[in-house]
Amino acid sequence: MQSGKEPEEAAITASFMALTGALQGIVLMMGAIFGGQTSAQLLSMISNVPEQSAAQALDVLTQLHLVERYQRYEIPYYHLHSVVHAFAHDRLRQSDKLDTLRDKVRDAVLAYAERYSADTAEAHQRLAIEMETFLRLAAWASEQGNREVANKLVVALTQAGDFVNAGGYLYELLQLRKHGAGDTQAFPAYDDVQATLPEDDDFFIDDDDYEDEDIEDEADGEQLAQAEQLLKTIEAGIAGSETIDISPLRAALADARQKGDIQRQIRLLKAIGKVQIDQHRENEAIGTYTEVLQLYETAEDTTNVLATLDMLSALLAKTDNSQAAILHASRGIKLAEEQGDEETKMHLLITLGDARQQLGETQAAVQALTQALEIARKQEDEQNEARILYKLGYAQLDDGDPQAAIDTWEQALKLFRSHGKRDYEGRTLGGLGTAYGELERWSEAIRFHTSALHIAREVGDREEEALQLNNLALANMKAENLPESLLRYRQALHLAYE
Repeated sequence: MQSGKEPEEAAITASFMALTGALQGIVLMMGAIFGGQTSAQLLSMISNVPEQSAAQALDVLTQLHLVERYQRYEIPYYHLHSVVHAFAHDRLRQSDKLDTLRDKVRDAVLAYAERYSADTAEAHQRLAIEMETFLRLAAWASEQGNREVANKLVVALTQAGDFVNAGGYLYELLQLRKHGAGDTQAFPAYDDVQATLPEDDDFFIDDDDYEDEDIEDEADGEQLAQAEQLLKTIEAGIAGSETIDISPLRAALADARQKGDIQRQIRLLKAIGKVQIDQHRENEAIGTYTEVLQLYETAEDTTNVLATLDMLSALLAKTDNSQAAILHASRGIKLAEEQGDEETKMHLLITLGDARQQLGETQAAVQALTQALEIARKQEDEQNEARILYKLGYAQLDDGDPQAAIDTWEQALKLFRSHGKRDYEGRTLGGLGTAYGELERWSEAIRFHTSALHIAREVGDREEEALQLNNLALANMKAENLPESLLRYRQALHLAYE
């Protein structure tokens, strides 16, 4: 009998062997990268291939579900699936190529850090996205007895203007200095480097005294008090977050990291994430909530791990990071089942359905949304029932079953009307028009699109109004009513130029 791991390894081996030689090389290269994560630019520097080619290869591997793709600071970032990373790592080690390739990775990462050791917005962004790789590399090199790597990274970061302070990376810089200090060398390792750090001598401590000294944070008492007041305001929802400056929160976060205060880090990160979402900076929020998830995992707080997976998967789906959304939602669903949390399971199934729909996996989307619908009905949650029915109708339509979509949307329509959701009533009518159009029942399609148009105008939804005008133009053309079709096209064009 095979163990549970053997079929998995066989599947990964088969998937790997089916790749082209170039893609196999990329997988192995990522297996040598510390943490198995990289931007296309760093991978380009490691592999000596053009950045565009590296990005294309990574996107192909993402489509094959070997790599996860998400955004870091609005730049695509890639993470080799943990199981695939272990496979690639073992394959390199067995062929005695791991050490050679890791040396190459080391040199490329140092070159990357040196390239972006500048006081520009782009340089700061590029340094920020690879910060975790810097830390992993420094730790590995230190274990090998090579402390020069960490010290070179310190130089690169401290020469990048106000990157450390402005970005809240004081804790990370301290970790790098520790890796560079070893057992005998005090840090800072380079006396001639002027870091943008507190001038208090207690900050620059010997490694031997590290555990005993209180490290002064860049945030002074006034900043911390300001951050605390801001934190309470955000948590209480007293004021909108659209115009909030989160700099004080980042300074307080650096302070909490240095003090090892996990709970305060979580509070601050969640507040920062809320502001980022309110300010429509979802990609940054993904990075923030990813850190929250890691902290909850470290604390083995499974209840909050589940809540964070719910939030994170929804953000990933909203930003079209579909594969990553599926992975997080699937994990969350399993955890919700273990905890008996049906409501969160329903939310995660909705997200899973959305992500599957984005990837064109319509049958899987229908299945996930149907499961979510069962939970909503069991809990007599009509608002979520209506929302799920609305989404399910589109999944059924995309799956080639317009009649099922019609039946579903008619149920949703009744619920939206009973709850006074006029905007969604109009959108559902538009969906019904599209479904009848798929059945080539044009008179009915025109009737539903016309009703949807009236509601869109009533609620002031110009985007929906334009959509329904275009739908009416197409439906009338199919019904051979050309004058009406031209009128609707002209109205849509006029609306676009208003």
